[in-house]
This record gives sequence, C-alpha cells and structure tokens, in this order.
Amino acid sequence: MSSTFLSLNTRDLLHGLVMVVMSAILTSIIGLLQAGADFGVPELKQVGLVAFLTGLTYLNKKLFSDSDGKIVGKF
Repeated sequence: MSSTFLSLNTRDLLHGLVMVVMSAILTSIIGLLQAGADFGVPELKQVGLVAFLTGLTYLNKKLFSDSDGKIVGKF
C-alpha cells in the first residue's frame, strides 16, 4: 500500500533503509576500487554522506508523492 501525499508509512521507511544500505555498499566498493584497497576514515565519511543523501532523497520523493506516484500530486 502506498502512502498518501505528505505522509510516510513503514514500507517507505524500510525501502529507504534498503536504499541507504545498498548505496553504502556500492560506494564502498567504488572507493576500494579507486583507492587500490586503501580504505580509511575519509572514505567512510564519504560513504556515510552518500548513504544519508540517498536515503533522504528517497524519503523526500515518497513524502511529496501521492499514492499514484505523482510528485506534488500533479505531475
């Protein structure tokens, strides 16, 4: 069941959590490949930031969409 405009349900939050975990994993893999397996605190900060922004973006999209997926109820 989809959430209504300006509301989130448990399913939306779970999907957001999955997006956060997946973006963190993929960002970590990319960082490892680019750094030649040198992975430290600066890279972890970047992974956390990307994961946070991905989750926030997903939840904002869900918050401002209606049950039909139209953003701001019009588009």
